[in-house]
Amino acid sequence: MQVTISNHKSTESALKNLEIQVGQLAKQLVEKSSNNFGANTEKNPKEECKAVVTRSRKLVAAEEEDVVALKEQVALKDTTIKKKNEVIDAMSQRREKQIIVEEKEIKDQ
Repeated sequence: MQVTISNHKSTESALKNLEIQVGQLAKQLVEKSSNNFGANTEKNPKEECKAVVTRSRKLVAAEEEDVVALKEQVALKDTTIKKKNEVIDAMSQRREKQIIVEEKEIKDQ
């Protein structure tokens, strides 16, 4: 009977120790996982937001002058992209014409 009571007490103390250890491990996991997660939000120290441009080019702004400035920037970027695409298209057309001329020269030989 005394041996059984002793075993029971020792089992209870072992379980209590395991509960404490599991709690400590859980706390450590929470701390480590929150440090590695890059999408944690932080309060903006300036507590202000001028404007945001979404992927679909929708503009959300706090002040009208910011909207105007951002629209100008977006328009400038769009113009630059269009010009680059025009240059690429012109170069492609020149290369195609050059290939056609070279093919004709080869046939003529």
